[in-house]
Amino acid sequence: MIFIAIFLAIAVIGFGYSAYLDLRYTEFPDWLPYSIIIASVIARVTYYISFMGFTETALYAMIPMAATGLAFLGFGLLLYYAGQWGDGDAWLLGGMGFLFPDSGGLLVETGGISFPLVIIFNFFIVSLVYMIFYSLILGMRKREINKEFVNILRKNKLKIELMIASFFLLFAALSSYMYFFRGMQPSLSMIMFPFFISFMIIFFHYGKAVEKEAFKKQIDVKDLREGDVIMDGKWVGVTEEDIGKLQKKGGKIWIKEGVRFAPVFIITILVTLFLGNVIMYIMF
Repeated sequence: MIFIAIFLAIAVIGFGYSAYLDLRYTEFPDWLPYSIIIASVIARVTYYISFMGFTETALYAMIPMAATGLAFLGFGLLLYYAGQWGDGDAWLLGGMGFLFPDSGGLLVETGGISFPLVIIFNFFIVSLVYMIFYSLILGMRKREINKEFVNILRKNKLKIELMIASFFLLFAALSSYMYFFRGMQPSLSMIMFPFFISFMIIFFHYGKAVEKEAFKKQIDVKDLREGDVIMDGKWVGVTEEDIGKLQKKGGKIWIKEGVRFAPVFIITILVTLFLGNVIMYIMF
């Protein structure tokens, strides 16, 4: 029971504090995700040794922990080097893998799927919902986004209509085949699927409007601040040294702002602990 409390404390304090700093200041210090990983590894190793002693069994139990943590971290760093994430988000994902390579005594409904897969699947679902709400809130705060969204829809009207119609026709054909030749009744999730795809097609274009109007701006080099991210680069903030070099050149520069993504991690953890495998609620 004590270890469950320790795991939850690391999750709530570490990931919760990261979310708070990201929402308030748009960034969090590098030492924070590193500390989460170190604390997670120490807690996990102590957990295995306390139940299994200093044995080969305990050592073998640590291998999945290391593999899960490194796999999560590797995936996060892949997104970072692809220019999609900040390095801090990548290390937070690694921390989540090291902390939850298994349920650790927590009673979580997984639906027969391994716990790390449940965590990562839930992470993708929470990320999608979070991005939708985040973008919609930005749209309500900046009217320019909605105007640009309408312009994008007008320019791409025919393409969007053809894509949506194609998905509905494909779904109708597949449903007819399943019903008449396989005797299978379509479930509610199957019926909702083409509507979900249609929404995502439209939201994709809304995301373009958000990116154009809210996530980049041109500023004077003299107004650069430490941590600002320059366009066309990785999600790495400029340092005082970088700012000094750029200010010598003068002029203007484009910087980009991203989604304050850290809250997704603590939300994912809480959703997993309270609801388990979210896919089960979607599919059935």
